[in-house]
Amino acid sequence: MGRLYEAVVLLFANDADGALQKKAHKFVKSMAETDTGRVALKSNLEELMRNILDTTAAVTATATAKRARLSLISHVVSHMDPTDLYSVPSILSEVIVATKEVNEKTRNVAHDLLVAMGHKMKSGGIISSERVGDMERAASETQATISEYFTMVTADLAGTTAHMVPAAITSLSRL
Repeated sequence: MGRLYEAVVLLFANDADGALQKKAHKFVKSMAETDTGRVALKSNLEELMRNILDTTAAVTATATAKRARLSLISHVVSHMDPTDLYSVPSILSEVIVATKEVNEKTRNVAHDLLVAMGHKMKSGGIISSERVGDMERAASETQATISEYFTMVTADLAGTTAHMVPAAITSLSRL
């Protein structure tokens, strides 16, 4: 299963074929529905999150793969340990922008993911800024709280794209 998983994860960044990218996200998510797949994903959770973050930075997710991608991220967030919350700030902007997607099902998945991330932050944990790709290195560790989560979402009100500010407002109203 290891080689198949590695081959499929490489398709996350395949922006030439949206259908293939969508199937890759769905495949990895469906792996978690089996006992063997669940164990494999749990042992590779950090690597999977790194692959997701790498493709987030490149903004390579095609429109057809957005919902499958958000569903996979939702699954990964639900299985994160309290010490693995470093990825929440990195994927938050993508989730916020997805709340303004044209496709209603994608918007609903994005809203549900926002709430799930809020619950995960509310349950506590540590956000280690050394492990966050695009955060300044001011504080080495921050406690994960619902207040910190609202601060992160509110920070997107200063977004630079035309869709970021309305998406941040929509996200705050949903939370």
